[in-house]
Amino acid sequence: MFQVEYQQKKLQLSYAVNGSDIFVNLDQDSYFSSGIINGNNPFLKLFKEFQKAEVVVELIENSEINDAIMSLAMIDNLAKNNIRTAIDDVCNPQSMISTSVIQLVKYIKLDKYVLKNRANQNFMLLVESIINYAHSAGKQVILEGVETADDLALAKTLNIDFVQGFYYQEQFKVVN
Repeated sequence: MFQVEYQQKKLQLSYAVNGSDIFVNLDQDSYFSSGIINGNNPFLKLFKEFQKAEVVVELIENSEINDAIMSLAMIDNLAKNNIRTAIDDVCNPQSMISTSVIQLVKYIKLDKYVLKNRANQNFMLLVESIINYAHSAGKQVILEGVETADDLALAKTLNIDFVQGFYYQEQFKVVN
């Protein structure tokens, strides 16, 4: 598992755009599978040596308590080495989020589930509370799954800092 994940991250970084932060998903099991926890961890070395842009590590959502404990250890190790972190898939109904983890990351990435459930007023109160918490705590919020102008308009209304999705791919198609 370690080798596959490590090679995938090397490939992802090789295609990164110069000067633009790159967000990479990393499972805590993969991070610790090398057995090296200190500054010699292969993932940590890979991220620190990367020069084209700043690497932000997205922690894959927690599904059990051991994942939360490993996430905290991974965040601590990365933070000690000046690597920023993000928590992925917040608001995904299958996600179990640790409040300790969410306090330590720099970015909170909202799942596309937010867009699919924008008509649910009760759910959107929770989303707005998460965004307000993030901004009050000096964090930035990313909304994934933005595919239409309406999705982008909602992101602006919610005061989202960054969006991710195919909407921008459509905007930059080359026309012959």
